[in-house]
Amino acid sequence: MASTVDAPTAAEADLRVCAQLDRIERMIEKGHDVIEAQDLLRQLELILDQWHVRRRLILDALAHR
Repeated sequence: MASTVDAPTAAEADLRVCAQLDRIERMIEKGHDVIEAQDLLRQLELILDQWHVRRRLILDALAHR
């Protein structure tokens, strides 16, 4: 039997981006290297942007049925 994983909502995804920003700020304050954390943040933001675009396309298509 295949297991399923619940995808995060847009609000949860936004919270994850905010949490990553907070982590980066704390890392900077402690003098840590943040290059990988910033790369992860950029990836999260790109994925979230694409998610919003696709969501809008789906909603628009449904509205025109």
